[in-house]
Amino acid sequence: MDHLLEVIKVKILLTRLSVKKFEETSSQFVLTFDESTPVSPQKVVDFVHQGGGKYRFTPDFKLVIEDWPGTRQDPFGAAKKLLQALA
Repeated sequence: MDHLLEVIKVKILLTRLSVKKFEETSSQFVLTFDESTPVSPQKVVDFVHQGGGKYRFTPDFKLVIEDWPGTRQDPFGAAKKLLQALA
């Protein structure tokens, strides 16, 4: 049940941020934003700069995050923290 609640929380955050696609591998998250995302461009730029070269934003509205903390141990918890950082 707790796992299902975490999935729902992540889906709610994805919807609020207008993320069209969310991909996860063992070492990275890739978020594809809709052009109508409420996340400000400045927030994305600041976020990428804080990543120390591990985060990048592509022209096709993809935010690629390498080595986000906790990704391997708790993927849903890590995803939720990432989305909350962008909210």
